Amino acid sequence: AKEKFTRFAQVVFGKETAEEGIDALSAFIQACGLPTKMGQLQSKVEITPDLLRQVADSCNLIKTGPRQLTRDEVYPILCQCL
Repeated sequence: AKEKFTRFAQVVFGKETAEEGIDALSAFIQACGLPTKMGQLQSKVEITPDLLRQVADSCNLIKTGPRQLTRDEVYPILCQCL
């Protein structure tokens, strides 16, 4: 959905590309003092790849785009957020 992210970047942040919009969104979130990575959360439980596998294996998968993601596709996305 690069076109949607590009439009978001242009309308919300006045940026030209989807990548610039994502960077601007990340900077905004950080300026608000909010975490952008799971490791920045103040969790009482250590967030490990094994825990993320359990989350991916038990999450409620909802079709939100052209196709529904599988649990095996969700896991690496979660791992990128560490």
